[in-house]
Amino acid sequence: MDIQLIGVTNILLISLLVTLIVWDRNKSLSIIFASGMIIRIIISILQDKYKLFPYDWDEKVFYSNAQVMYEYLVGSIRAYSPMENLNSVTTYGGFLGGIFYFLGNTSIIARLSNAFFGGLIILAIYRLSVNIGVSKNRAIIASAIIAFTPSYIIYSSLIMRDMIIWLILIIVVIQWVKTINYSNYISFIIGLIAALILFPFRKQYIIILAVFAMYILVVVWFRKDLKYSDVKITAIKYLFIIGIIAVTIIISYKLLLMEISRWGDDEIMEYFISQVNWRTQGGSVYLTTLEYTSLFNVVLYMPLKFIHFTFGPFLWTSSSPLVLLSALESLIGTYFFISLVLNYKYVSNMKMKKSVLNFIILFSITGLLSSAIFDSNYGTAMRHRMVFMPLIFVSALLLKDNKDDKTIIVNRFDR
Repeated sequence: MDIQLIGVTNILLISLLVTLIVWDRNKSLSIIFASGMIIRIIISILQDKYKLFPYDWDEKVFYSNAQVMYEYLVGSIRAYSPMENLNSVTTYGGFLGGIFYFLGNTSIIARLSNAFFGGLIILAIYRLSVNIGVSKNRAIIASAIIAFTPSYIIYSSLIMRDMIIWLILIIVVIQWVKTINYSNYISFIIGLIAALILFPFRKQYIIILAVFAMYILVVVWFRKDLKYSDVKITAIKYLFIIGIIAVTIIISYKLLLMEISRWGDDEIMEYFISQVNWRTQGGSVYLTTLEYTSLFNVVLYMPLKFIHFTFGPFLWTSSSPLVLLSALESLIGTYFFISLVLNYKYVSNMKMKKSVLNFIILFSITGLLSSAIFDSNYGTAMRHRMVFMPLIFVSALLLKDNKDDKTIIVNRFDR
């Protein structure tokens, strides 16, 4: 039997097995997962045959690197290791080449693998929602958005690294939520390991992950009640927290220098300018008249860049059917962001959930801001924001749950 057919069959069987396992625990979630997978598989096949979406350059780069890794693994080439020059492209190429080695060396295997990872994100978002205290009905809503939103489906069908990055990042967040909830350092370490695995896939995230790893330690340590012979020793706790903050600043600065060094010996502003120039390519660019000439400009333009990155493209800027579809989809994120802002006043009623909610909101906003500074292309913006926007969804849903709980309590009191 052809190895490609075996590979496709295995991916489909594993997807079916996951569906059956989820069915025993939550039938609604199982149906959403299965439906999302079927749509992703169909779009993957159509993209492979008819090239529905114009991402030829990206797909060729990743696919060719995967081919090199596959040839290395089967022994066709041994003159050098494909992983000698470790970067985001070779990392994903190496990962995909490993999949080719076991499931078959074809583009449809690459697409169906990404479709499967995209399907797992549907389940991961549900797990995250439940872990932070979102009701099961609203957690289903969050999963359904991931399952049926067009851009999430489209990028699941492409030979690109976004799905594996997204999945690993959600795993990091889930583990660090457990750390905050239960002061569980094992979960913190698992999240840290996942963050290190994520690092070569998208190195730009390492600064954010390092900062929030330290943030988790501060939150957990702040709760500790240090005593000796029934005498509280608060000074040690605060000295430790100050130490963590200092270490965070130093590490963040070193990581920033490391990231800049990947682009030559640029100064910080040269790095900002080169990143913006790199992303102002393509037919869906925005804010091209804004130029960074100093760090003051970076801060000054940040609100406008954030609005376009997070909520664009807008209906009035739609120049094609695909951009119009993206604009309609952006309304989902706009709705949840507004809901988050309007209902944040109910956070005071959340007790232990408050720490988790603040962590997720800060993490997602920081992630969006860090990308918004550079991105000036709606196509790229859609890919980069999809990783963080679901965190906004689940945060808004959690606040909505608490708002409803408070309303119920008030109504009962009035009676």
